[in-house]
Amino acid sequence: MKKLFFIIALNICINCLSFAQNTDREQLDRLTAHLALIQEDARMDRTIGGSVLIGAGVILGVGGVIITETTDDLLGDERFMYDAIFAGSGTLLVTAGVLMLVLPSDYELLPQRFQDLPEDSPENMRKKINTGEVYLETLAHNAERDRYLNGGILIASGLAQLVFYFFVPTEDVNDFYYVHDMFLYEGILNCGMGLLHLFIKSAPEHEYQSYREWKQSRGIAGLPDETQIRFALMPTRHGLTAALRLSF
Repeated sequence: MKKLFFIIALNICINCLSFAQNTDREQLDRLTAHLALIQEDARMDRTIGGSVLIGAGVILGVGGVIITETTDDLLGDERFMYDAIFAGSGTLLVTAGVLMLVLPSDYELLPQRFQDLPEDSPENMRKKINTGEVYLETLAHNAERDRYLNGGILIASGLAQLVFYFFVPTEDVNDFYYVHDMFLYEGILNCGMGLLHLFIKSAPEHEYQSYREWKQSRGIAGLPDETQIRFALMPTRHGLTAALRLSF
């Protein structure tokens, strides 16, 4: 009888351990998928954004110089000043585009760092899960902060351009009336883009929300309404950053 009870207890322990390992594997696979999607989305945004900035810089610099050189009413000093403005602005945009193309952000670095973590044992797998959750939550919160900040900047810039358009008479800008009209269109566009930033969540926020909903549906411990402390080291361009999160 004692031997039977021992066998039953041993089977229960083995089943519990197997269930825990399967749950950890499923959770790790889920985190890997969410972070990989964030990384791919960030890489695409970096490639497209950098290319657009370079193209806009070339168009602004070359096109602006061509416009000023073909305007007959400009004096020598005025023509040089406008040439310098257009060329300088174009150079800044091109430089920003090149930097964006060659420097990945944390939205790419942290998922890559997560993928490189070992998972060859149950302990390492659990550590990787805890680190991945900190990474995912950190990226989501950073994306939310950047979204509100960029939205506010765009709206403020758009309002400033609209104020310039409505309060600066057209005759005060001489032959550059088309630049004056551009402030109207850019102001409306910037205000619209700013509102989109405020109300449309980013990819990291969607991935984090999806992961939280999945944990809730599976009843996995460590939900947002439970008290929990998590710690992880995150790489930066200048070294490492320690992240400590308290959820309660």
